[in-house]
Amino acid sequence: MLQFAFVLSYSSHRESPDFKIGSWLIQPRLNCISGLDRTVHIEPKIMQVLLVLAAEPGEVFSKEDLVSSVWGNIHVSREVLTRAISELRRALDDDAKSPAIIQTIPKRGYRLMAPVSSLPSDELPAVPQALVPKPRPRFPKRQAIGLAALILAATTPAWMRFRRSDTGPVRIRAFTTYPGSETTPVFSPDGSEVAFAWTGGEDGERHIYLKRIGGENPLQLTSGPCVDRSPVWSPDGRAIAFVRTSDKDRCVFVVPSGGGTPSKLFTPSWINDAEMSGLSWSRDGDLIAYPDRSKPGTSSAIQLYSRSRGVSRKLTAPPEGWNGDLTPVFSPDGKSLAFVRGPGSADRDLYVVPVVGGAHRRLTTFDRQVRGLTWTSDSRDIVFSSNQSGEFGLWRVPSGGGQAEELRVGRERAFFPSISGNRLVYSQGSAGSSILRVSIGSPNISTMRILASSRTESGPQISPDGARIAFQSVRSGSPEIWLCGKDGENPRQLTAFGDRQTGSPRWSPDGRWIAFESWQDGRPQVFVVDAQGGAPRRVSDGESSRENTPTWSHDGHWIYAGSRRQGSWNIWRFPAQGGRPKQITTSGGLMAQESPDGRWLYYAKPAKAGVWRMPSGGGLESKVTDYPKAGYWGYWAPVNTGIYYLRNGNAGDAAVEFWEEFTGRTRAVAAFQGKPTPYLGLSVSPDSKWLIYSQANASAGDIMMAENFR
Repeated sequence: MLQFAFVLSYSSHRESPDFKIGSWLIQPRLNCISGLDRTVHIEPKIMQVLLVLAAEPGEVFSKEDLVSSVWGNIHVSREVLTRAISELRRALDDDAKSPAIIQTIPKRGYRLMAPVSSLPSDELPAVPQALVPKPRPRFPKRQAIGLAALILAATTPAWMRFRRSDTGPVRIRAFTTYPGSETTPVFSPDGSEVAFAWTGGEDGERHIYLKRIGGENPLQLTSGPCVDRSPVWSPDGRAIAFVRTSDKDRCVFVVPSGGGTPSKLFTPSWINDAEMSGLSWSRDGDLIAYPDRSKPGTSSAIQLYSRSRGVSRKLTAPPEGWNGDLTPVFSPDGKSLAFVRGPGSADRDLYVVPVVGGAHRRLTTFDRQVRGLTWTSDSRDIVFSSNQSGEFGLWRVPSGGGQAEELRVGRERAFFPSISGNRLVYSQGSAGSSILRVSIGSPNISTMRILASSRTESGPQISPDGARIAFQSVRSGSPEIWLCGKDGENPRQLTAFGDRQTGSPRWSPDGRWIAFESWQDGRPQVFVVDAQGGAPRRVSDGESSRENTPTWSHDGHWIYAGSRRQGSWNIWRFPAQGGRPKQITTSGGLMAQESPDGRWLYYAKPAKAGVWRMPSGGGLESKVTDYPKAGYWGYWAPVNTGIYYLRNGNAGDAAVEFWEEFTGRTRAVAAFQGKPTPYLGLSVSPDSKWLIYSQANASAGDIMMAENFR
């Protein structure tokens, strides 16, 4: 019988050994379940439920014991456990009515029916030596659970322990469990209702809904051939403002909260889906804060629209060349406004500025993504979503400045928090992304999904011989570099940085090395690792600089990277073996790639659409294409005769096109299935007969509510 209880309760189930349940291979470190014909990636908490059951196969575990073992002092509703069991049965292809693996014992709990066995040494999957955990002492199972809990409580820093209110322990339950994606929840001023955006209507578009706390059926407020998002309540609770995007309009609308016809409030100067990530309504009811650009290619700033005067004024002024300011939220006391600022879409932080104007104050130094923020009711703290620890989770920082703290609630894919009194709601998403392969060298174009999971699979790059693929994956619980065959077979993890964001892999011309970026001490840095495995070597040498999206020169002697050594993003070139770098561009640059013959250096710019090029030996730059759109700067790939690139439109339509160097003409290559994920995502095979790209999965997400939050 396996003894997993100690490993499970102590620190992380990612240290548990691989084993089998019946014929299924269980890999806790990868959150992975594999059968003869498929591999399924599950959430970490669901894997922990399975490990508890596997610790004593045949034993009946009560629901209370399972919840206590997996969620500890965080009180969750039973439906959260029921969902976990349902997901396990789906992954293990088990029938709840005629179970062969997990059996429900009425009025008691669950037990594991299938036999549990360790793996013979010849069946152990290949794992880089750096990932093999050190042996831990073995203890009797029931003693181990208690001992591990004591160790965990004693070693957990005080700020990591979940805060409780004076009215009792925090309790978490699912507020919505509808099909599709429910996101951007926001409390009404009196805290009795929640407005949110949902894709679950008959037309499949995202529209605005309301649900009363304690009620069942949501009220649909908007409809039609459009996309509605970012709802925000008026301070009197009588109306809701939101952003509407359609083929005809991109405006801010307002609709009565009890139902009625939406009316246009105002039209920003220049908006797109990424920029309009939030609205906020001032306490006096006159001002609506929103992000806007004065024109394409400029940095977005926070604007304040006055309803009484019908005009807007600019509140913030981001540095020139930066992606800009987003996600404004007024403080409950009406004195301050919090917002997100960053040079790029992947490196942002929290700032606060007085509503009347004046100097802003930086609150965090994460340089990571931020997906939603909210104030506590007393205006003392700000709760926000960030991927600082690898996966998106909820954090808290004092509004007056201080150390940011990770919360114990909402630590797995939590976005867009909202607070009312001692209640917290947030969206818990499970969209992820997949990698698809498309044949482009024959009349019969075919598409095949080669890597898929509920987590992120992105940034795929084909090896120089066309036999392997390097990509970023979060399947192990943190963003790491992985390798697999050209059909997605035999995936293996190459790096193990843990909670540090790691990605953007690129092959050296000889296929021996992989350059990539990893965030160290809050800054992206360039590393190189042997494709066979081993310790990564740091290439960039700036103690305070930021370098990302590395690529190799055609001869393998140099590594290009986007760098902010001089305050703005430009392309720099680093000696592959180490040494002093050299600045290449002066008018902006984020990611560069040499043509295979070394004649040209192509590159993208931050916050701008299109691809530029210059002679690789230096010279004047020229713009090659107007696509891909800003934010998709990795969706292009050069060949000797031109470049392949993503042409993506505002309505969501997308295709892969080819720009031919000698004629300057473009032609369609393949239709793009689904929605592209931002940043990196396109690679072409050496013979130009197939390409791969990263595609966003159909989004799914529920709204969770934490009671007694403080």
